[in-house]
Amino acid sequence: MIEHAHKYEYDVFKDSNLRYIGYSNEFGEAFRNVIPKKVVLASWGIESLYFFSDVMHKTYLSYHNHSDKESPNTKLFRMLKASSHTIVWQFFASVTIPALIINRVVKLAKVLVMKRTTNVKRIAWIPTFVGLACIPVMPYFIDPVVDDILDRLFNDKQSSVNSSNSVSSGTKQI
Repeated sequence: MIEHAHKYEYDVFKDSNLRYIGYSNEFGEAFRNVIPKKVVLASWGIESLYFFSDVMHKTYLSYHNHSDKESPNTKLFRMLKASSHTIVWQFFASVTIPALIINRVVKLAKVLVMKRTTNVKRIAWIPTFVGLACIPVMPYFIDPVVDDILDRLFNDKQSSVNSSNSVSSGTKQI
């Protein structure tokens, strides 16, 4: 389970092992030197399904988390905010930053291995293992930074669309 810097409701897409499906493209990137390009592209497809499932899930929860007296405009704003927040979060925390890190780590490892050996198997597999070793720890470093930046950008702690209970108790609700 991933721990975040601030308290909020349990999020199955961020707080469970399901989070690692969001890193499936990083597995593809780590194996890029040893698997066909189609498999790498398929890993990006799996990550895309995770990405859009999280967006749909947050939008659905936002739609159903309201009072009967809420105006349609307030409801629409809350849904747009939830989906926008999730799209931006997923783009940075699951797609862009991790892919860039793995791609560059594997590339650097390959350059370093090529300086030490001419063994083709070592040149292919050592960088792959180095890239794979990075994946389990990335959510612990990337997710809190992206959370913090987006909380500031979306002003989640002071948002008027959050219920007074969630703000006063320090929990994050979208």
